[in-house]
Amino acid sequence: MLLRRLAVLLFFASAGSIALAQLAVFQGSSVDEAAWRAAAGGAVPIETFEGYVGTPDTTPTGDPVAILPGLGVTLETNAAGVFPGVYADAAFAHSGVNQLSNFGAGAPPFSDFHVRPVPGKYLRAIGFWQCDPQGDQIVDAYAFNGFRLGSITARANDGSGGNFAGFVSSHPVAYVRFRGHFGDGYNHIDDLQIVLGEICPVDLAVDNRLDFYDVQAFLSMFAAADPRADLTEDGVINFFDVQAYLQAYSRGCPW
Repeated sequence: MLLRRLAVLLFFASAGSIALAQLAVFQGSSVDEAAWRAAAGGAVPIETFEGYVGTPDTTPTGDPVAILPGLGVTLETNAAGVFPGVYADAAFAHSGVNQLSNFGAGAPPFSDFHVRPVPGKYLRAIGFWQCDPQGDQIVDAYAFNGFRLGSITARANDGSGGNFAGFVSSHPVAYVRFRGHFGDGYNHIDDLQIVLGEICPVDLAVDNRLDFYDVQAFLSMFAAADPRADLTEDGVINFFDVQAYLQAYSRGCPW
């Protein structure tokens, strides 16, 4: 009977359409930053990087940054054990002296770096000020299935004060990529601001929808005897775990 219910659920869920991801983009001055903050929920955590030791040039002597606890994110590059670093230059910082960079104890020139939420969270909104005068900073947003949701661009810091960029996403973002392939290869940003969302345990596709794809993900875990399918936490993956998932699914998510 339970498996029949599951089949019916799969049929009706598959009939629904998948919502297209939307990035509400904000780009420009402090006025645009204020509008982004309002759209992101008002009080937004910010990291100025002033609590770190920054290198005053491209020599990698500043602090590497693997995690920003105040924002609930981790940072990485394509090289294992190599992280973005802190660069000190008051002439180009948006506030204070320090900025986050792909050098200054970070990666080599032209390298990307990624910002990811801690487990159980997703990125809902991100904003920052571009500090580099050599070229625009492009940031790509990716879903948990690897699909690129879109991009935002912060203009080169030419002194006009128009180098803020941010987005608010209607689709959970798994990570963002700060591209390094522009200008002189050294990118640096300041006043990074991030808003996170909670991942609902039954939203296994992590798309803020409950549909066929979530059930399909659970069935794949169940068939593979994936420990994540042991919802009853009794060390056995069986009928009772399917029942537990269906019950949780029927309760829905607090969106």
